[in-house]
Amino acid sequence: MDIYHKLELPKRPPLTVFSSFVTNDGSMELPQECIEFLGKNEPISIVITNSYEDGVLWLLPLSSFEDIVTQLNKLNIMDGTVRTIKRLIIGQAINTTVNGNRIAIDPEHQSSIGISTDSYPFPIAILKYSNKLEVLPQTAYEKLQFISD
Repeated sequence: MDIYHKLELPKRPPLTVFSSFVTNDGSMELPQECIEFLGKNEPISIVITNSYEDGVLWLLPLSSFEDIVTQLNKLNIMDGTVRTIKRLIIGQAINTTVNGNRIAIDPEHQSSIGISTDSYPFPIAILKYSNKLEVLPQTAYEKLQFISD
């Protein structure tokens, strides 16, 4: 059984796909539907973390992140895949807030999806699932679409 099944995470295709850019101040604009998904109360507290897929970030409401952590903690820590996934998801997580319609992406997470200081504005795709948003480079999303056709 692969880790995808162990975590009981939603599968592709996403519910909705949005386009945005990471600008030179390290922030990205979120569509209103994404903001509403992440939270209704101000300030909207979220978690940014790496996915177990290379080049993908997750933006999650705090409650969804806590659910994933609970699922991971139920798995066998002796399993090397589980340890790796925990290191990626839990070890790289940071709490942040949505500021208006923008969210700041720290340099480490920007780097993990291929953003460098000379690549601004950096086009990204935001994939909305039932419990999280996935953020990846627009070019990577286009390759996913090509492969899935």
